[in-house]
Amino acid sequence: MPSWEEQRLCIGQTFEVAAWNARDPNRRVNFLGFCQSVDLLQEAVEETVTSRGGEVLEQERQLRSGLSEALRLTVVIPYLWGVPPEVDLLSAAIQQGGGIVD
Repeated sequence: MPSWEEQRLCIGQTFEVAAWNARDPNRRVNFLGFCQSVDLLQEAVEETVTSRGGEVLEQERQLRSGLSEALRLTVVIPYLWGVPPEVDLLSAAIQQGGGIVD
């Protein structure tokens, strides 16, 4: 894969989703990656989180130099590491929203 210097131009969207377990805040997971559209990814993640009884604590969007956009979400989900683990549903929501986890 070419480096940033070799690409000369970078057009794309990146994301970070930080998920905390509502029952035990010390247990968390971060997803970092690239996506086709931050709007689609944000919608898919928010829908999944709220349908599982969680909430979005923080959302931040940054436009960097007009060529790329970054999305940062912090979410809390009950039983993130339960049986079955909700982290699998969160990962599926990221893929459904067009995300590619790095």
